[in-house]
Amino acid sequence: MIYSNKLNTLLLSGMFSLFLIFGSSCKGDEIELDFCEPITCQNGGACDQGICGCLSGYEGQFCEIESRSLYYGDYAMIAGDEDCEDVTVLGQTQDPTQLIPATDDYTLSITGDPLNIFGLILTNTDDPSLFTATATIDDGVITIADQDVGEQTVQGNVITVSASGSGSLSGNNITLNLTKTRTVSITIPVIGAQTVQAVCTQVQNGVK
Repeated sequence: MIYSNKLNTLLLSGMFSLFLIFGSSCKGDEIELDFCEPITCQNGGACDQGICGCLSGYEGQFCEIESRSLYYGDYAMIAGDEDCEDVTVLGQTQDPTQLIPATDDYTLSITGDPLNIFGLILTNTDDPSLFTATATIDDGVITIADQDVGEQTVQGNVITVSASGSGSLSGNNITLNLTKTRTVSITIPVIGAQTVQAVCTQVQNGVK
């Protein structure tokens, strides 16, 4: 019996010592895991619980993708019929399409504007002098502020073109609703130079 009591005492003493050594470390401070430690969010993004929250204009797991880049590429554009206001030359009303050529089908290139993360550059790659414009994109909606977009020379007369409008980009498809103002100075014998301005609207559709 004495031997048994001594053995029990030794066991209890050992268990108490183990508790002193390990017990406090087992029930102490909670371990916090930093899920953002191995993650680097790009372009101003911020990590929260291992997930990057991106600034507007960026997306992707690490905010590495410019949202507008999804729309980059070349689009085969079909220029629809133009609806033009009549113009007056020397008191006579004329169809402006007889004086100013309409837009033919063309290839439109879309790239990024280096000065604006929401900006696009639209270019007629068949002849950039005919149409090059800046635009903004917001959730697939295009806005083109009024601006000079190109010029062309027809029978020695220089035609300047300004445009404004809106449009949409969805997948590989684009639609542009443009209002174009063409201004040309025509030299008429005896009379001299006359400025003619034609305002036309046009819907253009394209696919990448």
